[in-house]
Amino acid sequence: MDSGYLYRFFQDHRSEVQSGIYKGISVEQAVKATRHEAKLLQQTMFSLAKNGISGRQQVLQNIFQPLNNNEYTLKPLQKSKARGNREKRWLRIYAIRFAANCFVITGGAIKVTLNMEAPYLQEELQKLEKVRQFLVDHDLRDQTDFEYLEI
Repeated sequence: MDSGYLYRFFQDHRSEVQSGIYKGISVEQAVKATRHEAKLLQQTMFSLAKNGISGRQQVLQNIFQPLNNNEYTLKPLQKSKARGNREKRWLRIYAIRFAANCFVITGGAIKVTLNMEAPYLQEELQKLEKVRQFLVDHDLRDQTDFEYLEI
């Protein structure tokens, strides 16, 4: 993860970081924590993806949850998010749930606000919707369809 980008991001969003649950964290601490969180999230996702292939218990389904916190059931083509492992985590990976343990990743963000109103988060929501709509428009609704998809 690019330290320069992270430094600029946390400088530009300092007020959001300082007013939220992350009060008291410096830009340097935020950059270091984000790099560490990204590394752990990447390792976790790769490990869980491999587990899904081998039929183990811990799979991608365990870290992706519905984007909408008021949705409690898992559905095909559901907008989803994965978060880092630490308590005050702000990294997000956004994806469309294609089938059990099968996700189309659309992007990711550092979410330092409670809602998704920031322009860079709105962009992530738009990407989610575009990918979801592409899958619907092309009648791609289950894992067998995905196996033949050429992007």
